[in-house]
Amino acid sequence: MNNCFEFVGNILTTNEIAFELHSEAISGFKVIVCLNHTFCLRLISIKQYISANLEPSFFFDNKTFKGQRVINLWEDECLNKPQIVSSRLRALIGINKKIPGRLCIVKRIDQKVSELFLNQNHLQGSTKAKIKLGLILKPQYNERFGFEDNTEILLGVATFANCRNIQIGDSKQKSAELIRIATALNINVIGGFDKLISNYEKMVLPDDMVTYIDNDWSSGGGFLRIGFVMEKQIEAIAFNINLESFERKSIKKSNLMEQDESFSSEVYQKIYNAGSIKLRRNFRN
Repeated sequence: MNNCFEFVGNILTTNEIAFELHSEAISGFKVIVCLNHTFCLRLISIKQYISANLEPSFFFDNKTFKGQRVINLWEDECLNKPQIVSSRLRALIGINKKIPGRLCIVKRIDQKVSELFLNQNHLQGSTKAKIKLGLILKPQYNERFGFEDNTEILLGVATFANCRNIQIGDSKQKSAELIRIATALNINVIGGFDKLISNYEKMVLPDDMVTYIDNDWSSGGGFLRIGFVMEKQIEAIAFNINLESFERKSIKKSNLMEQDESFSSEVYQKIYNAGSIKLRRNFRN
């Protein structure tokens, strides 16, 4: 965990972000309180998580520290996906490169392109989706932002599930689901998320859209600003983590692994995150 603290501390120190180091009374986790900001960073050591014997709902029930919103930095993510964690921290403190969304176009991309981008830029990686949209910088602006001329620069990706027809009273409602959305590392596209979602809405014409966001990292503010409303909080989600590789697997996948002779319950530890938030945006009144 010292390596994780050094990793986070270096990002903050390099960018002259003042902070204080605290210890959380109940869990014993180290918490970095970022001064002059509205968030703090809880550093979650897997070994410490196990020894603390916390209730599954601990992170769901404890989303603030000293009045500030808590971002949960898990040791496995710091070790296995440091570039993505660094980019998200840089976004929080406002130092990522900013590119206006009006300088971009949206077009459909294939599964291969979507999968590569999301595995490199989204903490949860890629997953199957019905429609994949890419946010691409107009080539005449490449040089302005330090990219090579005549190169197609993919700045963001959003993926969507197949629409579902939901019966509401006497009518059916066409409901869409946003599965993944991300921008390239160390880049914030101003208005990019809304542009991707709006293009999908014009293409598919759903009545509404739902999405789920991770409580470990977000309280949903960015989605609320573009018309989503909070529908409900979903309690802690369980994962199994490999104590040797720190690879995280969903419980469903882990259950399948238990049928494999190579699976050992001594190698895997069940962990619980802070849950998620279900959000909905209506397109039709």
